[in-house]
Amino acid sequence: MKFEWDETKNQANIAKHGIDFETASEAFSDPNSVRRFDRIVGTEKRFHLLGKVRGVLIVLIAFTERNGNIRIISARPAGRDKVIYNG
Repeated sequence: MKFEWDETKNQANIAKHGIDFETASEAFSDPNSVRRFDRIVGTEKRFHLLGKVRGVLIVLIAFTERNGNIRIISARPAGRDKVIYNG
């Protein structure tokens, strides 16, 4: 999997949520991650992924797919969404 993101958005995400996109991208390797459709923005499908990072932190990642890459839009520690991950 190849990831991409806007670095300015990444820095803003770190300031707001305390997690960088590179660390968040590890959640895509979680075999128990949960992926779900979120919405369409313009012509772009957006998705959410709930997964564990470093075996501890459950994160919610908003992303899209562009040219075969996963483009991370935002990432934050999961709140109520943990219920979906934990079943």
